[in-house]
Amino acid sequence: MFLANFIYQNYCQALEIIQIQSPHLAELSQKLGAGEDDYENYLRKERDYLASLRSEPADEQAQAEYMELLFELDTMK
Repeated sequence: MFLANFIYQNYCQALEIIQIQSPHLAELSQKLGAGEDDYENYLRKERDYLASLRSEPADEQAQAEYMELLFELDTMK
């Protein structure tokens, strides 16, 4: 029952956000010269990019490991 209520509340919140933000999106779309096809294309490209990532790039992994080691060093002091 809790999960059903949670999903229902999220659905209602999403509908409210869509109702409130739709005029803003229409205005910005007109100013930017963007349309529904542009948004669909961007979303598709983003999904393709995220699906292509099997792991973080090596430089980002190294940066994260470096930060973790710095944190460990700091906690040892």
